[in-house]
Amino acid sequence: MIKMIIFIKNGGSDFSSYEDGIYRNLYDLASLNLHNPVIDAYLKDAIRMWLDLGVDGIRVDAVAHMPLGWQKTFTDTIYHHNPVFIFGEWFTSTEGSDEFHHFANHSSMSVLDFRFAQVVQQVLRNNQGTMYDLSNMLISTEAQYDHAHEQVTFIDNHDIKRSPNYILWN
Repeated sequence: MIKMIIFIKNGGSDFSSYEDGIYRNLYDLASLNLHNPVIDAYLKDAIRMWLDLGVDGIRVDAVAHMPLGWQKTFTDTIYHHNPVFIFGEWFTSTEGSDEFHHFANHSSMSVLDFRFAQVVQQVLRNNQGTMYDLSNMLISTEAQYDHAHEQVTFIDNHDIKRSPNYILWN
């Protein structure tokens, strides 16, 4: 009898390398075994069902912690069934990383533009930069992404630390 492993529990990632973040668990949480054909088929069938129900865009959480090969087959499944807008959440610093840029340029999905959000907050909210910093970020983003205009722009979310002294209005 072949034992089908549904969850992978490889200990928590210490984020020391890109591979460690993929093949060890995010914050020691169990991960679905994306190499298990039953799990793979289940996730792809589920996304086709949602597309058939009218979903017109997909956000994939924590894409930095999934194998790129699986991500490619997942996006291919979506695009072949119903080509909708897909973007992934890959939390990154204002500099990004080689792996992040490779993913953004070769995964067939867009990404949340954390660099933009963080620099906008540094400059406009925290007064820790200038408009030149914002301009330089936009110039480097244009150079590093094959399709910079397809990245998802936002300025705040639950993954970005908020200042306890920050008040939008009185």
